[in-house]
Amino acid sequence: MNGTMHVAPPYEWVIFATILIYLATVWYLLNYLKRIHPDTWSRLGSPLFVPQIGYVLPSIRFIFGGRYKLLNDPNLTPIIWAVRLLFALCSGLIIFGTLFHLLPPR
Repeated sequence: MNGTMHVAPPYEWVIFATILIYLATVWYLLNYLKRIHPDTWSRLGSPLFVPQIGYVLPSIRFIFGGRYKLLNDPNLTPIIWAVRLLFALCSGLIIFGTLFHLLPPR
């Protein structure tokens, strides 16, 4: 061993940080629904932060569809849009990094 330390390139740290922020926002959304809209949370399958097949599709439809508007909750709209935008940003960063070889080959 030559004593050199390998650190991920800054682009990878940006992706990592964006994913962490996305996951924290999803966690906040799930907890918000559980506290403020327990009926909706139950209809989604009482989702936990750990993905389970039974609630993934209903949750995706809720987030990316328009069903959240039926709740008439002005506080929910910015949370939903934050989740959507962070998902798009994470996906875009990964695709961009792959296409332009900013990510190391696996």
